[in-house]
Amino acid sequence: MNAEERQLKELLLKIVALTFEKVDYYKDFYLSITGKELKSKHGQYIYNERKIELFNLTRPPGAILIVALHEMTHHIEFMDLGESGHKKSFYERLHPLLLTALSLGLIDKRDIWASGDDSADLKNLEKYFGSLDYWKYEVQESALVRTLHVTNSYECRNLLNRRGYEWFPQAKAWEKEYPNESEAVNEKEVLQSLYPELEIKIMRPVDALFSFHYYLAVTGAFHVKEQLSQAGYMWNGFGFKKAWVKKIPVAEYLDELAFLKELRVVGKKVSPS
Repeated sequence: MNAEERQLKELLLKIVALTFEKVDYYKDFYLSITGKELKSKHGQYIYNERKIELFNLTRPPGAILIVALHEMTHHIEFMDLGESGHKKSFYERLHPLLLTALSLGLIDKRDIWASGDDSADLKNLEKYFGSLDYWKYEVQESALVRTLHVTNSYECRNLLNRRGYEWFPQAKAWEKEYPNESEAVNEKEVLQSLYPELEIKIMRPVDALFSFHYYLAVTGAFHVKEQLSQAGYMWNGFGFKKAWVKKIPVAEYLDELAFLKELRVVGKKVSPS
């Protein structure tokens, strides 16, 4: 389990612990965040492996977390009943988990409304618990927490490590949480005074958690090399040979594929060594 998967599992267990009493009973599961982009599903729970798999990282962070909570609910119901489906008993477990996530500021109602575009969950939740407009929850102080997300940081990696930052390999970033926006801003100013070249973002923890990148490689295509270069592709970039390569935030992946399609060239998602 990599750093991102471990952090997401800890977050899911935190939500469970704040929602239900017997959290220890649900701790035994595996979690995999994959780079697959599927049309058929956003996630799945494999019962006999007690494993949650998440796909389609190009979706917004709130949407990915809602899918993670959906699959976590399958795990909880399976541990409780020995089976899981999409009956009322499932939604009786999912609903309080969503309320907890809302109270922590991890998602908002817009995320849940948007999830109704390609899932029956919202329709069923409103059937059993009323309109989303009237769901009640109390916003917690932890909703103010912000994450400092630091990239382009190789030269100061030792400093960041000493200051308590954690390296997240999929995001290629150092991250640390602060209690509120003000403290995060102060830390950002300190770091940039020492290393002006740093790229620093202040983000909600859930946005930082899912700040993944893909690498797109385009072989050949010398007839459009000027356009590729201007768009940020590098020849033999990131250790790949005989290809134009670009590092892309997952949120921009589909737009990048559309750009390549306009150029009438084909890109392939690759993983750096």
